[in-house]
Amino acid sequence: MQKTYVLASKFALAAVCFAAHGASYSAAYNEADISGYRIGAQMALAKPALQKINPAYVFDEIKLSDGRVVGLSAVVKIVKQNMPTFYADQFVVLQNEAGVVWYAGRTQQIADKEKYVNMKTLRESLESKYGKSTHSEIMSMVWDYDANGKQYMSVKLGDYYGVSPCHTDGNSTDDLGDITGTHLSMWVPRKFSEKCGFAVNSRMSTGVGDSTMSLVSTYTVTMVNPKLRYDMAAIKAAKDAIEKKKLIDQEAQRGNKPQL
Repeated sequence: MQKTYVLASKFALAAVCFAAHGASYSAAYNEADISGYRIGAQMALAKPALQKINPAYVFDEIKLSDGRVVGLSAVVKIVKQNMPTFYADQFVVLQNEAGVVWYAGRTQQIADKEKYVNMKTLRESLESKYGKSTHSEIMSMVWDYDANGKQYMSVKLGDYYGVSPCHTDGNSTDDLGDITGTHLSMWVPRKFSEKCGFAVNSRMSTGVGDSTMSLVSTYTVTMVNPKLRYDMAAIKAAKDAIEKKKLIDQEAQRGNKPQL
């Protein structure tokens, strides 16, 4: 495959301006997307969907050290001699044991300072898409929903921490074990509360030398559904279906006759 590298700035607000949704439960919880991609679909459908988002993506399976495939990474890298690799655009999806996507995230880094995104514009675009945020800080915004689909809203500064159903102390890829061969430019929640039903998280950083903190050079949007990750009924059903198909195939093979 020929690799064509495209700067993320061409897609500067694609991750947050694909469509405008209201703050209602049905919109944010059931229809929320990142650049048009929604979690809950089969992993097998992820690659063609992501190719539509950025045709320049180069794909790599995300594996644990034991060889199990847990996700897919789509990356646009800028590689220059004697310079660290620049990840201009990365989209990550992670699957449960039934092959259903429970996590999606996109990070975009803008190389050209002239194309940095205005912080106010980015934050307004995020709230236009996902509705009023549960909690907001200078460089982050979150939208948290409980297990019944009701959005949690912070009453005052500091009320979010330890109270929101989806807040967790520390975000890390450690929960996935030893991921090999793939650079992940975004965090994955380490653990979840049983009260958390769905969460959208956005983080941003300003460009080097921007003392006003008004120009964004990197921004990330992630989406997670803990129920999908730990839906043991769905996982068992998928495994049973696989075993049933194996038995059917084995029985069919027993009936094969040699072509003499």
